[in-house]
Amino acid sequence: MTPRGRLDRLRGWVILCVVAVGALSTLTMPGAASVIGGLCGIAAIVGRLRPLSRSSWRAVNLSVLVGCAIVAIATTHQIEAGLVLVGWLQVHRSFTGRSPADDRVAILLSLLHLLAACIQSISGWLAPLFLAFAGLVPLCMVLVHLVESAPEAYDPTAGPPPGPGGLWSIGPVTVALTVALFFGLPRLQASGLGSRGNQVGLGDQVELGDLGDLKDNPTRALRATIRNASGDLLTGPFYFRGTVFDHFADNRWTSTLRGESARASSGRLDHPELQIQEIILEPLRDGVVVGLPGVIRIEFDNPRRAQRDLNGVWRRPGQPQRLGYTAWSVPPTASARPDPMQFAVTRTEAAALRAGVWTSLPPGLDPRIASLAEQVVSDAGVEGDAA
Repeated sequence: MTPRGRLDRLRGWVILCVVAVGALSTLTMPGAASVIGGLCGIAAIVGRLRPLSRSSWRAVNLSVLVGCAIVAIATTHQIEAGLVLVGWLQVHRSFTGRSPADDRVAILLSLLHLLAACIQSISGWLAPLFLAFAGLVPLCMVLVHLVESAPEAYDPTAGPPPGPGGLWSIGPVTVALTVALFFGLPRLQASGLGSRGNQVGLGDQVELGDLGDLKDNPTRALRATIRNASGDLLTGPFYFRGTVFDHFADNRWTSTLRGESARASSGRLDHPELQIQEIILEPLRDGVVVGLPGVIRIEFDNPRRAQRDLNGVWRRPGQPQRLGYTAWSVPPTASARPDPMQFAVTRTEAAALRAGVWTSLPPGLDPRIASLAEQVVSDAGVEGDAA
């Protein structure tokens, strides 16, 4: 094999790795986007491994373009439609084009896959994929340039081969752009990397939903009716959480979550401390739903299940809308409850709360005060007495 042939084969394998990196990045996206990206990536890799196709793809290309345009205009699935279009262009290029110019287009399409994944996903796998992309692209561009400038690659009457130009600046520029895009996109706040203190609580700008919809709607933003496993109504206070800070200890909030996602499925519905919550919730951003800590099940009117993302936030697939749903929670242990009053909560006080009594007294208090409190409660009567 000639030196140019070896370079051409190496170029083919490197561009195949670039296409694979773009396809793998789409697998980090939620829902149908990962399925679309995965199927298109597999088809593109298979196309690169097969002989070059000589058939006409015009009718299929036009059909895909029209279909994606209709879906993007008539529905709310613009991201999925864009992924289908970009993925199809990658597949078409893999089956029909193997020239250096086609390789440059394949690199651009893989970059679009990576950018879409960074916007839609918060997976930690994006960091090594971006680094792999930043390392493969300069090598691929160098090989493309060498193959283009080889004596067998051009017509002698067409003039001298292309010069190196800015070839050696491709690597540093690619790395710089990769770092800027990875840390500059809204999926990560790069400004907080150098801070010494940990952020506690919510920031200055917190948008729960469309303020206009909330102000013009007579329904409350959140209404929750909470009962125990026996059906008795529970009194508060209750602390709903939906952020990564889920544990309060030593006067600060911390996170006990791990880098994994989970679905709300049926758990121990016979648990003695089960809390059943009938919730009406106004539309929140990105389909966020709330529940008491220890959610084991969430049921809507339709079979779509809620899903917890990597930040521990429960979300409902689809567009945000007013929801009426039921959530089942089993509270964590007293030491893990996201409640600033956790050290004052005991099983005795929990039983008193369930009975509607809010008169627990410190053990070291003067016993005469306890007797006076019992007398006041008995004189006032109990719930259910005749008026």
